[in-house]
Amino acid sequence: MFSFFHISKTGGTAIRALLQADTELNPERSVTVFGHHYTLKRILEERPHDDVLFFVREPVERFVSGFNSRKRNGRPRYYTPWSDAEQAAYQMFEEPNDLAEALSSRSMQVRRATADAVAAISHMRYDFRHSFHSVEYLQSVRDRIAFIGATKHLDDDVPRLKEIVGIAEELEYPTDDFGAHRTPRDMNVALSKRGRKNVEEWYAADRAIYDWCLERRRQILERM
Repeated sequence: MFSFFHISKTGGTAIRALLQADTELNPERSVTVFGHHYTLKRILEERPHDDVLFFVREPVERFVSGFNSRKRNGRPRYYTPWSDAEQAAYQMFEEPNDLAEALSSRSMQVRRATADAVAAISHMRYDFRHSFHSVEYLQSVRDRIAFIGATKHLDDDVPRLKEIVGIAEELEYPTDDFGAHRTPRDMNVALSKRGRKNVEEWYAADRAIYDWCLERRRQILERM
């Protein structure tokens, strides 16, 4: 039995579509899907007999993707209007680099606004610390993790996930921008040197978790 933990902005929408297609063909082999607001600890407690599958993404890339996804209200695949706090955030920070650079502002007022923005924008609020708690917790439950995919290796890792779950080879996941819920190509994804450094420092704990996940992924692949 498996549970899939959909970490936001990691390719999870495409994976969920694949899992749904498999469930329709093989209802007895359904994989339970858990969304962004869950935590790994809660999933393992609620599904004590399941092993968990999930994908992770480099934290700076995930910051930019999350900013742009909520900037367009999730369009074109979804439409979730801004909360009042998100509206205030996007009125102050129009592009991801605006927010990234403001993280190190000398102004206490601006730094307070950046913290409010990160807390308001849903894809940023659910960071890796929310999802996984810590490297130490991940290490303690490593044997319950059946597979960790990496967004940057999505095309290679999806067939591996299919093999673990037993999904038919002919079933494919969506690769178009709409089906995969990808950032449109005309959106600004560039960060300045200062902006990138700020984001890396802000998500230092996420970086440690991400690095652990990549190492655990390597160990899992060696056994396949």
